[in-house]
Amino acid sequence: MPELPEVETIARGLSQRVTGDVIESVWLGQKKEPLKSPADVMAAALEQTRISAVRRMGKHIVFDLDRLESAARMASSANCKRQKHATRKRSRANSTSLELQASHGVPGTRAQWIVHLGMTGRLQVCDPRAEVEKHTHAVVKLRSGREVRFVDPRRFGRLWLLRRLGQGGMGEVYLATAAGIEGAERPCVVKIIRRDRATDRSFLARFFDEARVQAQLQHPGVAQIVEASIDDSGEPYVVLEYVEGKSLGEVRNDAHCAAVTIGWADAVPLPANPYATP
Repeated sequence: MPELPEVETIARGLSQRVTGDVIESVWLGQKKEPLKSPADVMAAALEQTRISAVRRMGKHIVFDLDRLESAARMASSANCKRQKHATRKRSRANSTSLELQASHGVPGTRAQWIVHLGMTGRLQVCDPRAEVEKHTHAVVKLRSGREVRFVDPRRFGRLWLLRRLGQGGMGEVYLATAAGIEGAERPCVVKIIRRDRATDRSFLARFFDEARVQAQLQHPGVAQIVEASIDDSGEPYVVLEYVEGKSLGEVRNDAHCAAVTIGWADAVPLPANPYATP
């Protein structure tokens, strides 16, 4: 989960880029998990509004919205009821949510789009011609011609991604947990192919070859393969056991700061975290 200074930096960057722009249309994905208000309510509330400010509220990013006069005249009592329903449906979960603070359908009506990035969520301001990434759950088209996209690859089947542990030449690794009975979850690690290599068939073959080789290894310093598969969207992933500990890079830096040289005899048995990159 981004820390408060990071969330503040993201909010300020978004404020500089989109404040004053107008939301003309909204596309929302079919997965319900990232959206904590009904999709039709969110779209109706966001479209034809002007972004008056973007700010941080705790670990949430808040878009303050003003309804345009032309759109306000078209608001009906049915929309008012839906908006009131959305206010009651506000969620505290770590995902995207919307809260409507007023629902009278008049010019200047204020609304808020509240985004919680969680561990893996990102907000992108980009050209509409840019390739839409997998796990894009919302696309907000602006009058300036740009788009604001919410991307969150947080779920793979029954697994929820919590935070990124590291990245290598082939893939990225995330700390994850299996959805289930509260209090009975066990941490694991999910490895996925880097997005810039996702369409390369040779990388896909190497990705699974590496999983097959690792599955044959039995050693306390090698994380065991739990599962290797492809999710519903066609993205390959590997699930490994989670081994808690420092990375070799951290041990090396600690030794350097202490002016200590670590020889091979000491380095080999170190209980290092095999997922973090040095």
